[in-house]
Amino acid sequence: MKKKLILLLICGISLLAFSCGNLKKNEEEKKEDLNKQNVEIKSKIKLAFLAQKDIEVIFWNSKGKISKKQAENLSEFAKQEKELKEKIKLAIFEYYKSVYDDYKSGIDLANTEITKEDLEKILPTPTTPEMLFKSYEIGNIHIQDDKNCKLGTIGLEFDCDWDIENGLGVKIENWEIKEVGVAESAYY
Repeated sequence: MKKKLILLLICGISLLAFSCGNLKKNEEEKKEDLNKQNVEIKSKIKLAFLAQKDIEVIFWNSKGKISKKQAENLSEFAKQEKELKEKIKLAIFEYYKSVYDDYKSGIDLANTEITKEDLEKILPTPTTPEMLFKSYEIGNIHIQDDKNCKLGTIGLEFDCDWDIENGLGVKIENWEIKEVGVAESAYY
């Protein structure tokens, strides 16, 4: 009887040790799998000129960590923000002027409750880049994955009054405005 009890006790301890070892191994494998996966990492940055709030930064396909190249790209953007602000405002204004009539024709004033004054609040007549700047706000900054990340290449995603569903996006390459369009223009 004692031999059976001792044998059961030894088997129980062995099984417990084996189970604990497997749990630890499973946790390590999960961490390793996360580092292999292409996941996005989100962070925040406080901008000085494009916004007066914390902006979310999305580092695409980061494999569990932000690379030196990605961090350097964001840091350089923050340094260049003041010079880029006017280029961004002008590019958005030019884009807005080109799509303004399309947005306006999509709103049938005769069949809606919206007044011309209310329309002007959400779809302002394009007069100056500064006037339009009040109608959009940066929401996210997109940084490409380490493999494709190049200094000076970044995407900016904005919320805008005139298209709350699709938003607004700006793609920057070599610190020049490459594309302005709906929000997905900011995705690389």
